[in-house]
Amino acid sequence: MQLQTFKASVLADRLHNVLLEELRIRADFEKAELLEDDDLSAWSRHESGACGRAAYCDGIPYTSTPPLFASSKMLKASWQQGWIDAEENAEMSTCPHCNSDSGLPCPTHD
Repeated sequence: MQLQTFKASVLADRLHNVLLEELRIRADFEKAELLEDDDLSAWSRHESGACGRAAYCDGIPYTSTPPLFASSKMLKASWQQGWIDAEENAEMSTCPHCNSDSGLPCPTHD
């Protein structure tokens, strides 16, 4: 019983941290839009992509874009691209052609 409580608390902490990160990214993105700050906007999109990569690693489906990103075309696209990038990296890490010592490009992941 104690082990299940521990796992639930770890999950709750992870969810809390993810939600705070998504909120921070969305706030930074909106601030960038208001201030016309291209650097902050680009950084926010980069961070959204990092959240997408983390979501893939956490087993979150591609169709589950976070609500804080879903209402922004740019943040949604960045999150989805991050998810796709993580999926491709996972696929390539187990590909025998990508991991061969032949020096030849992989026919699938070229």
